[in-house]
Amino acid sequence: AASMGLAVAVNGDAHVLSFFTSHRPTWLVDTAKGVTMVGDVTVLASLALLAGVVLWRRRAGLVMAFAPLFAFLAAGFVAAVGKSVIGRSRPPLAWRLVTETEPSMPSGHTTQGTTFYIALAIVLVIVLRSRATGGRVLAAGAVVLSVAIGLSRLELGVHWPTDVTVSWLLGASIAV
Repeated sequence: AASMGLAVAVNGDAHVLSFFTSHRPTWLVDTAKGVTMVGDVTVLASLALLAGVVLWRRRAGLVMAFAPLFAFLAAGFVAAVGKSVIGRSRPPLAWRLVTETEPSMPSGHTTQGTTFYIALAIVLVIVLRSRATGGRVLAAGAVVLSVAIGLSRLELGVHWPTDVTVSWLLGASIAV
């Protein structure tokens, strides 16, 4: 988030986004479309429910088991309110590879994906009492997924870099 913020501060949103949209080999676009689905609300809701049920059945306790689901729902609410209040326009249609109709800031995929994956990693570390290495692997995986989702939204041209940067910070804050 800090490096993206610095790049935008130095070069501007449009310049940074044009870097992403001008480098679009087919394999990268296909990868971005796949990765962006990992942050799709339907996929996240399904994973959150599944994780909650599995954790609850493993005797994690109701609150702990469903904390990632509650965090995901809170992130969705905050993102929806943010979009409504901020009302920022999306990048030009010529840059977009997928159709999106809601306002741009914050990125729902990035906010909700970051929130869910980080919250799930936190809960798994606590519930499974992961050793230091296992906890680091879970945390790293959550961060990698979060970063990948945000970058996929830039590659697909549907968000400004500042949308994604704000969404990473917002999502991580809600998760914690």
